[in-house]
Amino acid sequence: MSKDALPFTHRLSARQMKSVQNMTHSAVSGWQESLVGRVRELITGSTLPEDRKTVLYRINARKAWWSKELDLLWTADRVTGELIPCTHKQAEADLAGVWLPVDAADLVMARRLAEQGQKRHRYPDLRRVNTLVLDSIVAKPGQADTATHRGALGWWVKIATLTKGKPVQVPLARNLYFDQKLREALTAAGAVCGAVQLHRSPNHGRPRAEVSLLLDTPDVKLRTQGRWLGVDFGFSAALFATS
Repeated sequence: MSKDALPFTHRLSARQMKSVQNMTHSAVSGWQESLVGRVRELITGSTLPEDRKTVLYRINARKAWWSKELDLLWTADRVTGELIPCTHKQAEADLAGVWLPVDAADLVMARRLAEQGQKRHRYPDLRRVNTLVLDSIVAKPGQADTATHRGALGWWVKIATLTKGKPVQVPLARNLYFDQKLREALTAAGAVCGAVQLHRSPNHGRPRAEVSLLLDTPDVKLRTQGRWLGVDFGFSAALFATS
């Protein structure tokens, strides 16, 4: 991303700005998914007709809450002739798909539902973020081999600075808990992520920066023995219940 493409001035390099863009995209994407879930709950709990609920579900799935115009793909039931939702793949298979504009009243209703949903899931304010994720284009962790200061240091993180070609090496104190988790991850064919977390800690009124490494651990293999366990998630109380 070039500096000329942004509506504001900054001193960051292209790689640093790309890292900022990645973190912003992650935060906004997470907010969108939370809002999709909340709006879905509101649609399900409403007394609207089922055909209108179907349209609102589809608007919500596309995150098109503030669209002024929107077309949806439909196909006709071969028996009843009734319009039913249709995917692009289905339309290509039977060639019966038709694009129809969404009624303006449904678009207004989708906006109202999204505004209601935002009362619980507010748009992320990145000015209040205390934890940054620096990906591999900005920060590269490496295990300390020789410069360990008699075993006190476990890792070094090479971080790009505002001065091009002059990165800094940040030492990380050895953490026995992390060492144990790293061994477990490596045993399970995992690895250390290229990204690091930079966290600002209050530290009794004297803020300090803390650097954390991240582990990429594979999913646990599907269990083939043992008892079945049912898990239910309550949307109203946000609690897990098991059998």
